[in-house]
Amino acid sequence: MAKKGQKFLNYSFEFKLSAVNEYLKDEMGYKAINKMLGLPDHTYIRRWVKNYSGNRGVQGVSEKQVYD
Repeated sequence: MAKKGQKFLNYSFEFKLSAVNEYLKDEMGYKAINKMLGLPDHTYIRRWVKNYSGNRGVQGVSEKQVYD
């Protein structure tokens, strides 16, 4: 649940797609890509890959998602 005054992070479609492509082509782990990109948590990438792979393709990555 969001807390009062909490800031939400938004990432561009291009950023998310590049993270997904990095995971799929280089066979790097979520945590390694997370460290490389400087994200606060590796679950961001895991969620983007899941949305991309779940028969949603680019649309799954482009949908608006808000993360805390």
